[in-house]
Order: sequence, then structure tokens, then C-alpha cells
Amino acid sequence: MDAAEPDLDLETRRVSRRRGTRVAEPAASLERERERLAIALRAAHLGVYEWRIPESAVWWSPEVYEIYGVDPLMFVPTVEACTALIHPDDREEVWRKSQDCIERGVGLTHEYRAVRPDGEVRWIGNDADVALDPDGRVERVIGVAFDVTHRRQDEQRVGILISRIDDHLVTYDRQWRYTFVNGAEARVVGMSREELLGRSIWELFPDAVGNQYFRAAYRCR
Repeated sequence: MDAAEPDLDLETRRVSRRRGTRVAEPAASLERERERLAIALRAAHLGVYEWRIPESAVWWSPEVYEIYGVDPLMFVPTVEACTALIHPDDREEVWRKSQDCIERGVGLTHEYRAVRPDGEVRWIGNDADVALDPDGRVERVIGVAFDVTHRRQDEQRVGILISRIDDHLVTYDRQWRYTFVNGAEARVVGMSREELLGRSIWELFPDAVGNQYFRAAYRCR
């Protein structure tokens, strides 16, 4: 080879190495981001899942298996298998909310009970969003799952204590529906707590509509 001519093979190898470096750097950066995300999820006790609607395929991160108390080597997260883990009394509501999420193309946030294989009942929080295909249909539901059992147990204990207080305690939402009623209030009203919760005071007591208490309540809104 003439000394004045460039070594094309050598230059080709140099270009290839530079290109390889440029490709490797983003890949390594992506891997580091994945590692950081995995650490953050473990620290926060959050599990990530994805439900691909067209294929009816479900993917879980390792944390979701822990939350539901199932072995990732034995349990395959299909739609049917996931549904079977939900408490029988909560399945209908969970399925209804899931279908509403898919049909309307909106996210959802809710809590429900799950029954682990050993029989232990846990409360699961679910916060999900949707990804649409080019035609605007829901292609994927992506969300996080987290165990809220301890918080639910604390709320239950507080609720029991409050329900035993002799003073009348009641809370309403912005539509004046009962959100909490203790035993003293229920006894005065003459209805059970179950009959009152979720119902509007104006629905239950229509004679009160238009009186001074009605007008005062709406002025306070």
C-alpha cells in the first residue's frame, strides 16, 4: 500500500468503534434509569402492571407478585388468574370499573380486597392510566398497585372508636350525602348506619327541603 494512501480498513474500524460507542451510551443510560426506577419502586412498595387489551395479556413487575403473595415462578398473571385473586365480594365492582376505564378511555383509582393463596385478605390500591392506539381506542392500561391494608385497618379502628362516642357525629359530601354516621346519630334519626350512608339528607328527609336549615346549609356550600 502507498504510504500516501489512507488505511481504509483502519479508518473503517475507527468509525465502527465510534458508532458502537454512540449506540452503547444510550443503552447503558437506559439501563441505569431502569435500575433507579426499580430501586424507587421497591422502596415505595409499588408494583407496576400493564394490561394489553387486544391480546388480553398482562405483565407484572416483581413487586406486584409480592403484593398479592404469589410465586412468580408458579403464577402466570392472566386476566382470569388476576380476577380470581380479587375478593369475591369486590370482583363485580372491580370489573365494572375496569370496563368503564376501557370503554371511556379514562384512568381509574380505586381500592379493593384481594385474597392471597394462604387465605390472608389484603387491601390493594390501584392507580391506572390508559394508552390509546391511533384510532383512539384503549390499547393498554398501565398502573401501579400498592398494599393499603394497614391504612384501612387504622381507619377501621378509628371508625369503631368514633361510633361508640355518645355525641352525635356525622359528615356529608358536597351533595349532602352521608359519608359517616356514628351510632348516636343513627339512633336519633331512627335508621341504621347502612341505611344512611351514601344517601342525601334531602332524599331521606324531603320535608326539610325549603326550611331554614335547608337554606342555611346551601349558603354554607
